[in-house]
Amino acid sequence: MENNSALSITVPSAVQRQSVTYYILSLSKVYQIEVHNIERRFSKFEALNLELHSLGYTRLPELPKSFMLIQMQSGIEQRRKDLEIYMRALLQRKDTRHSLPVVKFLELDQFCPELIYQRLELV
Repeated sequence: MENNSALSITVPSAVQRQSVTYYILSLSKVYQIEVHNIERRFSKFEALNLELHSLGYTRLPELPKSFMLIQMQSGIEQRRKDLEIYMRALLQRKDTRHSLPVVKFLELDQFCPELIYQRLELV
C-alpha cells in the first residue's frame, strides 16, 4: 500500500539499557535528507494504541503482543519488525497520521509542523 504522506518511518533498531528495551524510530521527510530519531519503550506504543481506540479510531493495525520477558534477541527483532509495520500503517491513514496522539508520539509538531493538518474524519 502506498504511503501518501510526505513522511517515511522505519524502526531500524532496538537498544537495551538497564534491562529495558527501547525501539528507535527514524522519521524522514520524503525528498529531504533530514532525519528525526526518537526512542520509545513498548509500553508507549501500547499507550498510543489505547488512546487511539479510546478516541474512536477503528480498524487500527494490530499492535504486536505484549510479552513480559521478551529479552531474547530474536523476540526483540521480531517485535521491532512488527512495530515498523504498525507505525507505517498508522502513517498511511490520513485520520491517524494527523491525530493528536500520533503527532505527539512521533514529535511531528517539532520535526515537521508544516505537515500537520486539522483532524480529519475518523475511518
